[in-house]
Amino acid sequence: HLAHISDDAAELRAHARRVSALVWLQRHAPHAGAPPTDSAPSRWLVSAGVDRTLRVWDAGDDALRSSPVVCKAASMAVAHTRPVLSLAAAGCLLVSGAADCTLKAWALT
Repeated sequence: HLAHISDDAAELRAHARRVSALVWLQRHAPHAGAPPTDSAPSRWLVSAGVDRTLRVWDAGDDALRSSPVVCKAASMAVAHTRPVLSLAAAGCLLVSGAADCTLKAWALT
C-alpha cells in the first residue's frame, strides 16, 4: 500500500509514444567486492518505449519531487527495431527486451 502520494508531480517527457517499462538503477559498489555505499535507489531512472528507445533520466537534486518540473532525458538510444517491452538492471548491466525477439545488454558507465 502507499502511505502517501504527493499532489506535486514531475513530468518526464521525451518518448514519442507510450512508455512500456521503467527501472531504477541501483547504486553499486565502487570496486569488486566492496560493500555498497548506499542501499537506496540511485538518481538514475531508465524508461523504455514503444518508440524503440531507451532513455536515462537524471532524477537527482529532488528533480522528481519538485513541481512543476519537466525533467529531460540525460541520454537516449534507439535500442531495437520494434517496441521495447521490458527492462532489467543488475550492477553495471542493463538488459532490454523487445518485440523484435531480441534481448540487448547495455554496459552502464
